[in-house]
Amino acid sequence: EDLPQHLREPGEETGNLRGEDSGAQASEVRIGFAVLVNKANGRLGLCIDKHDPEVCLVKTVYGTGLIASWNDIAPPEQSVRDLDRIVSIDGRPGSTEELMRFVGETQRYLELAVDHPSIREIEIKKEKSTSRLGLKLSVKDDAVGLIITAVEDGLIRQMGHVNVKRHDRIIAVNGETRTPTQMLQALHEAEFTMTVCCYNIHL
Repeated sequence: EDLPQHLREPGEETGNLRGEDSGAQASEVRIGFAVLVNKANGRLGLCIDKHDPEVCLVKTVYGTGLIASWNDIAPPEQSVRDLDRIVSIDGRPGSTEELMRFVGETQRYLELAVDHPSIREIEIKKEKSTSRLGLKLSVKDDAVGLIITAVEDGLIRQMGHVNVKRHDRIIAVNGETRTPTQMLQALHEAEFTMTVCCYNIHL
């Protein structure tokens, strides 16, 4: 499956929106943007990948729901997309589990702070078959991509890719999305290009 178009180019958008009086509006936050929705009007319409406790990742934005309605009025760079990170709920940061609990606790108006990742294309050419990427990866076939759990000595550091870090995800290899197991196998090839979804996390 080809990589979606909106993930083909890097993007580190931040900003604030002033929503119309339509039940959804955004306000300024430190990272990314915030969206205010009224839970009385329906469901969020999001599928969340919960495999990384530190990154509450939007796996899918469904075609109907409060977030889809927000996207209908938001500028493209400030719409909620697949692979975005939910940073906080009602101003409260937390783990993925905590953020989902905050959503359930909110009775009516819900503010989600959302951040777009930056997308990096990294070309790898191994001089030796024993060359290591230097990435520890979590492989779960129901997760979005391969989760980077640690960056160690290896090609990524040697090539100066300092922005690739723990909690980022490899979401495609050679421009194609695959299952995590298939992508892991492709990383053993001598040459490939991997697409890395990088999150703005300060730990």
